[in-house]
Amino acid sequence: MTEFSPDQKASYTTRKDNPWQHHFNRGIAAAFLTKLHMATGESVWLDRARRYQEFSMTTGLCQFESMQVCKSRWASGLLHAVTREARYGQWTRRLGNWFAEYQHIDGH
Repeated sequence: MTEFSPDQKASYTTRKDNPWQHHFNRGIAAAFLTKLHMATGESVWLDRARRYQEFSMTTGLCQFESMQVCKSRWASGLLHAVTREARYGQWTRRLGNWFAEYQHIDGH
């Protein structure tokens, strides 16, 4: 999608410098594509998952102003399980620690 009305911008774009937007969408895409690679063995899906996850992992600290970043942890955990690349394990731990630090006493 390359053309949309201004009121649809949040549904079709993600900027690396804006905290209150859909930061979960890159993680969901990376997780899905990793699972698709796991199911098919086709490397094209893993390559695409890495690209989505790279966007997620290189977005500025503003993404940590919203809990929507949670799907990035899911994707990095899957990518780490498949590739054993340390950077995905490190990102998974970083986000896990961040969530634990901000979890409320009642669990939310």
